[in-house]
Amino acid sequence: MMEYLDVLKEKGVYESLSRITQKTVDECQKQYDRNAKIPKEEYKEYVMLEAQAESVWEEAKERSDFDMLQPYLERILSFKKTFISYWGFEGHPYNTLLDDYEPGVFVNTIDDVFSELRDGLIPLVRGVSESAHKPKTDFIYQTIPYEQQKRLSVEILQEIGYDFSKGRSMKRYIHLQLV
Repeated sequence: MMEYLDVLKEKGVYESLSRITQKTVDECQKQYDRNAKIPKEEYKEYVMLEAQAESVWEEAKERSDFDMLQPYLERILSFKKTFISYWGFEGHPYNTLLDDYEPGVFVNTIDDVFSELRDGLIPLVRGVSESAHKPKTDFIYQTIPYEQQKRLSVEILQEIGYDFSKGRSMKRYIHLQLV
């Protein structure tokens, strides 16, 4: 991987790539640099643990027994904490993990967002709870046929302007979401 990245990062080669491909190369380099800091045997053990956890997750879902997954999650968390010590961090250790999924978002950003939500939601919930007008909730427990759910999903996607010609197969997507 390092050899490929070295070639792709050469000045003439990198500049000839599209912006999207350059970004892909940059992300691959970032992941490579991070993973190279983890001892090989430790990383191998982590990858094997993730594969085992995936299998246990499938079984836990079928059985509705999510306690089965707890020891795997605890070990994965332990690995992640160790990896953070290899990678380093600024401010809060979780910032390093957030960067994998939400680059540029930090713990203090999330704290601010949830504080703002809390400050707005608490009075709202209190107002609804104390109101003499109670919303009807019986519809929550109704069974709605698959085809009706599918039609609603498609209508919502159309309403928000989803381009059906550019996304993943809608039939497969809707099936996965509703099954």
